[in-house]
Parts: sequence; C-alpha cells; structure tokens
Amino acid sequence: MATLTDINGIGPALAKRLASSGISTVSAVASATPTALAEVQGLSAETAKAVIAEAKKAAATPAQKTPAKKPAAKKVTASAAKKAPAKKPAASKATASLEKKVSKLAKRMKRLEKKLAKVDKRTSAKTKLAKVKKKQKKKKTKK
Repeated sequence: MATLTDINGIGPALAKRLASSGISTVSAVASATPTALAEVQGLSAETAKAVIAEAKKAAATPAQKTPAKKPAAKKVTASAAKKAPAKKPAASKATASLEKKVSKLAKRMKRLEKKLAKVDKRTSAKTKLAKVKKKQKKKKTKK
C-alpha cells in the first residue's frame, strides 16, 4: 500500500502534519477537499489541489509501481542568497521595519552606556582628587 510520502509533493514533514490532522492514507488525501487540506499548516489551496490530483493518480495505480520522481531541491548559490527576497505581506514589512529600528536603538544604547561609563570614571577620579586635595588643605591648616 502506498504511503503519504509516495505522493508527489508530500515529504516527510508534510506527511507528519497531515497525519496529525487526521489524514494518514493516500485515499484520504485523494478524497479530501482542497479547503480541508489547506487548513494544514504549510499548504496553500493551490498546492492542496495539486497534492489531491497526485494522490488520485497514486491511488489509481498499483502499489508495485515506483512512485514518480520528486523534483530535486533547488541549490541556493551565494549570488541567489544575496538577491532581494520575494515581496512580503504588509504586516511582515512593518515587523521587519520595527526590528531594524529596535536593533539600531539597541546599538545606540550600548554606545551611550559606554560613554556614560567613561564619564563616570572621570567623575569618580575627579571626586577622589578633590577629596585628596581637601585632606591636604586640612593638614596644611592644622600645622
């Protein structure tokens, strides 16, 4: 009997998510509606339609036949990794923008903390010096 991973487009991770949502056989996928499959995390309605079509093919063919070869994963080259990502929804753009601002503010805060530490060192050195001078004046006035 064919397993979920025998369906073109379903890998081990998606098979686990489908099984956890109650869809654990090829025939269950073949008889499911695209809307029901789209409720599984990581599946769009369009992908669900394609998976259902592949499941129907797998259910119709004998189990002895070798499954269709899945397309190889695309290799990401260094130049492709540097390219701008696909357009993000407005919510993620806003989130990314806020994350950048928070990062900049955190860096600025660190710089200001370093400056403050330097000022504190100078101030404490000045106060120590002032105390020493006061003691020396007191000694001179006692003589």
